[in-house]
Amino acid sequence: SLGYRGWISWSPIILPGLVGLVVLARRAQAPETRRFIWASLASIVGMLMIDLVHPFGEGASFGGRRYVSVTPLIGLGLATLLAPLAGRRTNAVAWLLLPVLTIWGLWTLGSYELLVIRHGLYPTLLQTLQHAVGLGTF
Repeated sequence: SLGYRGWISWSPIILPGLVGLVVLARRAQAPETRRFIWASLASIVGMLMIDLVHPFGEGASFGGRRYVSVTPLIGLGLATLLAPLAGRRTNAVAWLLLPVLTIWGLWTLGSYELLVIRHGLYPTLLQTLQHAVGLGTF
């Protein structure tokens, strides 16, 4: 969603990470690995269900801070998706994209915080992005 909620919309890297976890769970040869990954995915679904039932407990925040504990799992999923692409050219692209994505994330975070502190507005994702690229009129 472009509103206040949306773990994947505020942090789009989450979606390929979740897809990678599903791929890992299906391809894993060891039954322990498959059970671990499926249990991890079930836990993430459980966290999402809790947020659907009680969505207003986090207050104003940037992104999905409730899900910071699943960051290692998202990283594992991303590694699963990226491993087959490993090579010299892919590594060069990754090293070029990493700073761009980092700067974009920090710029969006800074825009969100500026809107909260300076304008007293708790912006939606769309308002934050408009402000970050200079289209916001607040």
